[in-house]
Amino acid sequence: MRGIWLSIPAAAAAALTGCATIYDLDNRRPDGRYVSQRSMAELAGCVSSGMRNLGPVDTERGDGFTRLILRTQAGNPAAIATVRATAGGSNVSVRQTINYSLGPVIQRCL
Repeated sequence: MRGIWLSIPAAAAAALTGCATIYDLDNRRPDGRYVSQRSMAELAGCVSSGMRNLGPVDTERGDGFTRLILRTQAGNPAAIATVRATAGGSNVSVRQTINYSLGPVIQRCL
């Protein structure tokens, strides 16, 4: 039982310090949600541009969404911004480690 309790804090600490995996970040509640009247392509382009000032960004596109993954210099995911198309524009859900804050980047793009 003691080993279980030690592994949970270790996993939480990894998620908060920038050593999280994409799976870790995807399985957390969003740290922020934003709504915009801009199209998904416009908003994703703006957010991606701002994120690139913080580090390398990977882009994944799917039907009705674009997912932007900010990586640390070591290659670990630091934040994920998922932009989805809506009837009136688009929205963004953000999941991030404690070391990164995408709020200001996204606010400029709304």
